[in-house]
This record gives sequence, structure tokens and C-alpha cells, in this order.
Amino acid sequence: MTMMSSGTREGGGGARRRVERRRGVGALCHVLAAGLTREDAAWRARFLEAVRRVLPAAAFVGLRDWRVGEAPIRPARDVRLLSMDVQTSDPRRVAAFDVLPAAGRRFDDWDIQLISAAARLSALLIEIEDLRRECRVQAGRAVPERQEKAAPIVGSSESMRVLRERIERVAATDFTVLIE
Repeated sequence: MTMMSSGTREGGGGARRRVERRRGVGALCHVLAAGLTREDAAWRARFLEAVRRVLPAAAFVGLRDWRVGEAPIRPARDVRLLSMDVQTSDPRRVAAFDVLPAAGRRFDDWDIQLISAAARLSALLIEIEDLRRECRVQAGRAVPERQEKAAPIVGSSESMRVLRERIERVAATDFTVLIE
């Protein structure tokens, strides 16, 4: 028996599984974080592949989502399929995280906990995909910039440099400013 840092006693196998679970969830978070830094069409596929890697008992991992009124994406008809609801902020959106065990395998408690964590992380992935899609739509509707430009400010003194810096800071906002 080994003593765990939390004060509970577990066998060596339990401690090893706990470390594996933390590493597995950490790997999934790493894939999500890596996808945040760049626009990536294969982000979802990479996330699902990462789930598949940390869950060796799974033969298939999938994420289905659709809007109410659209034809739902149906899972494969297999009684062994484990399907978990994925909560989204849009009440018109339905999502499910599906996992199918490999032939001759069963999901144990550790696997179920990891699948549950992956389902929660997939909710985050869906939300980010929706926000990116919304940003692209809004960018397409953006009002073109006005072509008129203000006359340049002449001067190179310290007070003129400070004035230019303030103008640059305020220009990034929607405030109206009068300079006297």
C-alpha cells in the first residue's frame, strides 16, 4: 500500500490510474489550448483523436451537434455505444459525445470519468467554434472604414509626443474626443 498526498490509502494501481487520468485530461486541455491560438479547421478532429489516444478502450470517439429544426445526426446503432449529452449555452443547439468500446472491451469507472471530462471539454470546443463562426459573420458585415483622414499633427516636442500617444490610445475606443 502507498500513502497518497491527500491522506487516503490506495493500492499502487489506484495511484497509477489517478496519474494517468490527470495526464489524459491534461493532454485534452493541451489540444484545446493549442487550437485557441490559431484558426484551425481540423481542431475538432485533433481533439477527438486526443481523446481516442488517452482512452485505449475506445474503438470510436465522436461529437455530434445540430440545431433544433435541423435533421439530427444519428449515431451508429450499437447497444454498446455510450452517448453523453453535451451542454451548450444555446438552447436551440443539441450535442452529444459518443464513445464506442473496442471489441471485447468494457469501460471501467476510470474510463467513464475520462469520457465525462472529455464531454465537458467538448462543450467548450463547441462554444469556441460558435464564437469563431459568429466573429467571421460579423467581420463580413463590418462597416468599411471611412476614407477621410485627419490632417497630421505638426511638431516634435515632448508635449506633442505625449499628445500623439494619447490620441492612439483613445482611437482604439468608441469615445468621442475634442482636442483643444
